[in-house]
Amino acid sequence: MQLIASGTGSLADLLLDVHAEDRLLVMTFRPYARMAGEVVEFFRGAGGRIVLISDDALGPYARLADHVLVCAPDSPGPFASAVGGLFVVEALAAAVAERVSDEGREAAARALWGRFGTY
Repeated sequence: MQLIASGTGSLADLLLDVHAEDRLLVMTFRPYARMAGEVVEFFRGAGGRIVLISDDALGPYARLADHVLVCAPDSPGPFASAVGGLFVVEALAAAVAERVSDEGREAAARALWGRFGTY
């Protein structure tokens, strides 16, 4: 897993070894960032699979994604809400965690706890 954040100076280095077996999880909401689109287009060209979390199923990068998870930005106030996006991310993380065996989860937890000095 590799985080590709906005303003990443070594973006080219992070994408250099993208292959067809790689997966990209990208989150983009209005106003859409051009860098997100560039990464999605490059990833698609390299054959990688893409999961997009967005506020619009017809957004500019949806056509390139293998899966689009849409979350409404509606809110009672004048600004868009991030609650829907956070919910989708948490649901996706829970679904992935369910696929990991109990032994695998415990081994990963022990390794991380030891690495970061937690108990």
